[in-house]
Formats: sequence, C-alpha cells, structure tokens
Amino acid sequence: MSRVPLLLRLKAQDNDLDKKKIKAQNFFDNNMMENAYNLYGCLYSETGLDEYLIQIAWMQFFGVGVDANQIQAITLLKDRNSGSTYRALGMMYQSIGEYDKAHEYLKLSISKCCFSAYFSLGLLFEEVGKESEAIDVYIDGAKNGMLPCMRKLVLKGLNEDGRKFNVLSKLFYSYKIKVKFFFSYVFSENIESFEGYYSSSYIKKHGFTRFHRYP
Repeated sequence: MSRVPLLLRLKAQDNDLDKKKIKAQNFFDNNMMENAYNLYGCLYSETGLDEYLIQIAWMQFFGVGVDANQIQAITLLKDRNSGSTYRALGMMYQSIGEYDKAHEYLKLSISKCCFSAYFSLGLLFEEVGKESEAIDVYIDGAKNGMLPCMRKLVLKGLNEDGRKFNVLSKLFYSYKIKVKFFFSYVFSENIESFEGYYSSSYIKKHGFTRFHRYP
C-alpha cells in the first residue's frame, strides 16, 4: 500500500488543526470567549496537547468563556507532568495565595527545563518579599537565556552576573536586550520569552499574534 495517500491525509489533518487553532485565537482576541473556550476544548480532544489543556484551565480559572472554577482548573492539570503544566499550576497557586505549593510547582517546572518558570519564580519571591532569592532566580534565568529575567536585573541595576553597573552601562544593556527581543520575535516561532516583558496593549498594537492567550 502506498504511503503517499496516508501522508496526504496526515498533512490535511495538520492543516485542519492549524485552521482551528487560528480560529480559536481569533475568537479569543475578538472577545468571543465562549466560542474560543469550546474550540480549544475540541482542539484538546483531537490532539491531547498540553498547550490546549492549559488554555482551557486558565479560562476556567478566571471564568473566561465559562463559569469560573479554580479548583476544577487546577484539577485539570494535576495529572500532567510537563514543565508547562507545572508552571501553570505554580502560577495558579500563587494567584490564590498558596505560596508553598506555587514554589513547589515552579521548581518542578524548572526541573523539566521550562526555563520561563525562572521568571515566574522570581515574581513569586518578589511578591512574598524575598528580594535576594528573586535576584538569584533572575540570574539563573538570565544564564539560561530568559530575556524577561535579564530585563528584571537591568531594572534593579544589575547585569547577568548580579553585579551593579553604572547608568551608561545600564542604558546600553537595556538597549541590547530590546534588540534581542526583536530578533527573537522576527526569527522564532516560540516567543514565550516575551511573557511579562511587554504589556498586552503593546503586544496587540504590534501584532504579536503568537503571544499566549492565557488571561
């Protein structure tokens, strides 16, 4: 039996999923949240991918397109063991003030090589008043290429090694990070490193359509 028809069918399925994903994103961006929620549910049923389950969980968590149910949202992700789901759980627990669990899951996320969790963990430490721990985490994140962590250090007057620098160096370093952001966006499909750096209004204005839809 020829493999060509099978490959063509698989390609057609991929194209169909891509169209559904774009449609779901457009529903979300145009505030048609119930439609977005239902279509993300269909995408998860068809693919089983964590990215769709996380989107569904966040929408449940905040009551976007569906009645809010924080416990159900957390339960949805509890049995998954990917870095991205651990990060989402950590952020959810932080949102409801369960900081020990938030810390646990963000550390698990980092252990699964979800390096964007460095930024989330740094924010958690800042929220609970642990500034030195936050800086240490941002340094680790910067060493792993996380631009939001680098930016956080710049705002604190520190370079990637945690050393202080003068005003001129700070301006130069800040500009260098912005250039890195630009090239990351232009040449990469994965722009997760933008998270927490630009405001949602800036993202919308400049058409960063691949930015996460999480509320």
